[in-house]
Amino acid sequence: MKRFRKWLFLIVLVAHGAQSEIVYVANSASNSVSVVDMATSTITTSVTVGSHPFGIAVNPIGTKIYVTNVVSGSVSVVDTNTYTVLSTIGVGKYPFEIVINPAGTKAYVVNSASANVSIIDLNSEKVIATIPVESTPQAIVLNNDSTKAYVVNHGSASVSVIDLNINKTIATIPVGTDPQGIAIHPDGSRLYVANKKANTISVIDAFTHHIISNITVGISPQGVAVHPDGSRLYVTNNGDNVPNQDDTMSVVDTNTNQVISTVNVGNRPFSISVNPTGTRIYVSNHVSSTISVIDANTNQVVSTIGVGTYPWGVMPVSNSQCGVFTSPNMKLRCVKVGDETYQANLKVISNNPTRLEVDVNTLLKQPLTPNNDCAVYSPASSTDSLNKLRMNCLEIGSDKYWMDLNLINSNPIQFEMLNSAKN
Repeated sequence: MKRFRKWLFLIVLVAHGAQSEIVYVANSASNSVSVVDMATSTITTSVTVGSHPFGIAVNPIGTKIYVTNVVSGSVSVVDTNTYTVLSTIGVGKYPFEIVINPAGTKAYVVNSASANVSIIDLNSEKVIATIPVESTPQAIVLNNDSTKAYVVNHGSASVSVIDLNINKTIATIPVGTDPQGIAIHPDGSRLYVANKKANTISVIDAFTHHIISNITVGISPQGVAVHPDGSRLYVTNNGDNVPNQDDTMSVVDTNTNQVISTVNVGNRPFSISVNPTGTRIYVSNHVSSTISVIDANTNQVVSTIGVGTYPWGVMPVSNSQCGVFTSPNMKLRCVKVGDETYQANLKVISNNPTRLEVDVNTLLKQPLTPNNDCAVYSPASSTDSLNKLRMNCLEIGSDKYWMDLNLINSNPIQFEMLNSAKN
């Protein structure tokens, strides 16, 4: 157990091999979303959506995909069981990126031509607020508790900081020339903004709003993503049609803010995402009409998969019921409580690394039939005095473990690790 805890909290583990996940890709010229099964690296179906789809978000329980349609000025809502469009929500002009809060109750859409952000109530599927920002907003991220949104304004070379309690911009942060993508560190402390014309990444203190570093990367950085453990930043450099310039992905050490590797990918890479376990990186190559699949351990392209025409947004989603740990966070994809199933995120309590606390905003009931990998909560009984949570499968990189936890507090909900072993 001591050795296991050392692995759990002090090192990063990454995996090789096939992933139990689906990748959704928005194809702007095909007006479709490709559904790629990574077990076979093949497209299983394509869903027709609106005109010029761009951004993709998936609700926390994985039952719906939300796709922004730039020319249509709308968001398509897609059922992931039937892969049919359930409804279409009108938003502003030229909607680009979309994000969903961890509770799955609201979506936030940046409307580039309207210079605002639409907030959608996902229960009613209605726009409930519109927040003005600066010129041509293009990208958005939320902080960990969804109290703030950070919006990249491409036209005004800035980031708008929005207080989501009052739905107003409370600060504006100047960044480099022609900013594009944005990502937030898993601990919420830093923002990373890709400045296309400056060939840099602005590193911003999320609390003081000061730029603490500018990292030189490749030519025309576009998309940014952070590894789930926060140790690496990944940046797509699309070359901007510079002769003899290979389109690449930069790998940045977030401790030193230095580029440690450069990976050649397809033609004009744009969007980039890391899978939930941090083992693979997915890059959409706009002109190649492909996605590059990159091993996060070796920083090597392991496969290239053809998708629709001119892909933009790319979003990997696990279809496993195993929990996943990337320090200091644990995501339980399936927890059986009586006849119901839930999902939840837990975080290691900083002053006691054997204890974890549930983020109640992520404790969501889901329509899932549990299999043998699903965690099971068993209340105390005549034969066992403990309120026990048995994780039948917990992924830590390429390895899988079982783990028992005991409920030690109900408000807030906290567990303590009892024992564990490798499956």
